[in-house]
Amino acid sequence: MVALKRELSLFDLTNIVVGAVIGSDIYVASALTASLVGPFSVVLWVVAGVMAMVLALIFAYSAYYVPKVGGPFAYVS
Repeated sequence: MVALKRELSLFDLTNIVVGAVIGSDIYVASALTASLVGPFSVVLWVVAGVMAMVLALIFAYSAYYVPKVGGPFAYVS
């Protein structure tokens, strides 16, 4: 079995911070969506949540059937 390195590079840390900043946009996006669409925004958030769950299940099944390091690259290789 391949041993993974237990370290984070500057690139890794930068991506974590950028992901946290972009991820916090959910609070701004929900207010903006509610102001533009109104009550229908709840339905849109539910649809987006279902789509995210489907994508998460696809990745979970892929990780189960392709137990290699590499994520999506390993799944298509």
